[in-house]
Amino acid sequence: MALPLAADSVESLALFPPDTHRALEAGELIERFFTSGTPALAPASPAGDRIRAAIEDNRPRFGVEVLGRFEAVEAGGLEIYNALLAVSSLEGITYHSASRDTGRTFYHESYAVDSRRNRIDDPVAVRVPDSREVAVFQRDATFGGNYYVYRYSFTGDTITLTATNTSTMTYGILPLIRSGNFTTHVVVLIEPDAVVFYGVGAVRTLPVFGMEDRVSASFASRIRAIYSWFSDSVLDRSERPSR
Repeated sequence: MALPLAADSVESLALFPPDTHRALEAGELIERFFTSGTPALAPASPAGDRIRAAIEDNRPRFGVEVLGRFEAVEAGGLEIYNALLAVSSLEGITYHSASRDTGRTFYHESYAVDSRRNRIDDPVAVRVPDSREVAVFQRDATFGGNYYVYRYSFTGDTITLTATNTSTMTYGILPLIRSGNFTTHVVVLIEPDAVVFYGVGAVRTLPVFGMEDRVSASFASRIRAIYSWFSDSVLDRSERPSR
């Protein structure tokens, strides 16, 4: 579980809108939908600028952002990066379904694949800076089985991840999202005693008349679940005894 932050951990606050500062200092998760094609919570940094430009160029139908901050005193940058690389640990994570008012398993399967789409072990970074692409298969509760490309970069105190679908995502029998039209961006800012997580999912879909609320809620659940998985993974790694 994410923990509130000490009041003096403010290194990254200047990168975010002023109205989020109090919530970030309390370690809260902020969520914001947007339909204008422009995210509002992306950090004022080169990584954030690239995200805004990419989303605006793709002209999504809607998107959702989350922003959170939690203490991680013992977690190093390489440990945090490897937490994001461990895509198989997404398997079995749960989320709250608003339509069913209950918890559901989100990813039933999640793993890296090779060029022949055979399952392989999670990649592991041994040094920084480091950049790489990882092909991933995931079967989730809403869109079934799909393939994605995860693009990672780690330089200095910033980790970025961009995940894009490489197969058409269907909702029931409806081909809803064509290849390349659903992207999740993550920026992780590493402070001496804390981690700041920014995530945004932007979706360019076919018209979904009558299902807008349900589909948008599904993507909000997706981003919240990724944040929860990431924060739990980092805290778990920081609590492991050093070897």
